[in-house]
Amino acid sequence: AHPSRDDDKGGATPDMRRKGPTDRSTIFGTDMKGKQGMKKVEALKVGENAYRIKEAKDRMEELERQVRSLLNKICPDNLKIIVDRLAAVELSSAEELQHVIMIIFSKALAESHYCETYADMVYALNNRYPEFPPEDPNEKPQTFTRVLINLC
Repeated sequence: AHPSRDDDKGGATPDMRRKGPTDRSTIFGTDMKGKQGMKKVEALKVGENAYRIKEAKDRMEELERQVRSLLNKICPDNLKIIVDRLAAVELSSAEELQHVIMIIFSKALAESHYCETYADMVYALNNRYPEFPPEDPNEKPQTFTRVLINLC
């Protein structure tokens, strides 16, 4: 003979059996048939110390945001797009070039899983940034390659 469901051998326990229709509004806060019984939820309020995006204070901060934003999106699939957008960043001085290369270099060190992608990006950017004249006439011009090698 088969044990019935009411037996204690694996069937439903008495407290698991349905006792009648469940009142959905007590469980979910609504009867799901309309808006009757819905609880009013108070809107969230912005805190005093809430994070707010601030405007860049200077050109270097603006450059850093722009470059980091692009580097945060880098992966082997979109490398060409990111390289094109990085190359489109306007640089007006050797200091700006150094700052951009420093950001790229530090990001490459921090994300070793994309090491090959960063190497391909640096190779593609090699001739895409302008060359800046040296501060001292006895020095060589500041190029992407020279600044990167000096950083290493």
